[in-house]
Amino acid sequence: MRGWKASFLLVALGSILLGRGDVVPAKTTITVRTTERVEAKNPTENKSYSAVVDSDVADATGRVLIPRGSLAKLILCEATHNTVVLDLESIEVNGRRYPVATNSEAVAIPGGSKGSLPSQTPVTFRLDEPVNLAAEVKR
Repeated sequence: MRGWKASFLLVALGSILLGRGDVVPAKTTITVRTTERVEAKNPTENKSYSAVVDSDVADATGRVLIPRGSLAKLILCEATHNTVVLDLESIEVNGRRYPVATNSEAVAIPGGSKGSLPSQTPVTFRLDEPVNLAAEVKR
């Protein structure tokens, strides 16, 4: 039994050192902040908008997997005069873009914003599937 534990520990340590442990689990929440206005007045569905990750996303040990300020892309799903529905489409980490699967998020447009979601608006998403940051991603 002792040899089995040592082997397991070596495999786990090797995976971490090789970056194979860089998986953001499903159900992790990621808050992004828009970096441009999201137009709801004359919406173009499936238009993309820029955002940045608002706070570090860490694993259970506290190791940062997605740093604050990482670039993100939002997709406009639908819009009304007072609400936009957004999807988090991808996040860029260390120069690599990773597609993500999240819930769609409805965000109320504040009064006085002239039919647009203002820049710097925080939006929180929940991952539907894990994101493997060690996987090779095709551009």
